[in-house]
Amino acid sequence: MNSYAEDIIRGELLPEERILWADQPLTNRLFSPADIFIIPFSLFWLGFSIFWMIMAGSGMGTAPGSFGMIFPLFGLPFLLIGLYLVFGRFIVSYFRRKNTFYGVTNQRIIIVSRMFNKTLRSEKIKSITSMDKYVRRDGSGNISFGMMPYPMEYASSGMYYGRRSYYRNMAMVLENVKDVDDVYRIISEQRQEG
Repeated sequence: MNSYAEDIIRGELLPEERILWADQPLTNRLFSPADIFIIPFSLFWLGFSIFWMIMAGSGMGTAPGSFGMIFPLFGLPFLLIGLYLVFGRFIVSYFRRKNTFYGVTNQRIIIVSRMFNKTLRSEKIKSITSMDKYVRRDGSGNISFGMMPYPMEYASSGMYYGRRSYYRNMAMVLENVKDVDDVYRIISEQRQEG
């Protein structure tokens, strides 16, 4: 157990609740299986947006009036999106994981995030209807509870688009857990007792 994560989770315990496991997601795992598709797309997006900016910038002198100044700026949002897809999502994912804490108690599964504001998400173990496990060769992986609105391998890709409340209501995920089989066993035992 991670003692720092245990201290964070201890502050969220209910009466008569005890910690069975506490840890943080692995921060050194940059890539997910979804990156097989995301990386080529993001490189294409960034390359095209850079091409757009260069071509639009080269026509600045020939365009009439202020249109020559505005036209290159049209590509700026696409360039920023491309930079996020290629680089930014990995940085955001790293800091999100570094500030996320997982806990399994005898009653609940708890996720505490302290990236900007403190957010707490918990699920009663007795109310879990489905539990899915994704295991990598090194023994790390993800455990999801409830219905996933996208394939499991996208859970740690940093690609969360759409309404956050929709994703939040659909599934709870312990992502990049070091010893995923052990955590899965702990939760399964608590489900059987409940």
